[in-house]
Amino acid sequence: MTILTPNVHDQLRSWAAGIYTTEAATDLLINARGGTFASPSQCWIRSSHDGFWIDFASIPDHLGAMSGGEQRLLRIAASLGCREVLVNLADNITGLDRTTHRLVLAAVSRAGGSHGRETSIMDQGRA
Repeated sequence: MTILTPNVHDQLRSWAAGIYTTEAATDLLINARGGTFASPSQCWIRSSHDGFWIDFASIPDHLGAMSGGEQRLLRIAASLGCREVLVNLADNITGLDRTTHRLVLAAVSRAGGSHGRETSIMDQGRA
């Protein structure tokens, strides 16, 4: 009997489950840019014997080669996922493209405990 292991995104969602801010930040990384930022090739995606998890605190240290919009998105995700990462939204919300802006708004809503409409907003960003 073959047991299928869940894909990386499923493992990340399972790891984040139950903590609104971590769920929001995780889904933001999964839904943005086709999941590029939630790929095991990213240095902040870590693995253990239990599966994959995200080291949000390390994200700001690895933004050098990213575009300005990518840096903003990643700073916001890191801040949602880690209390130690502080972000000035006024500096980071401007300059986001429309799709990313919607994803960030949905993530902030989810981090605040809303689990209704933001899912449909995030799904729209998967174009």
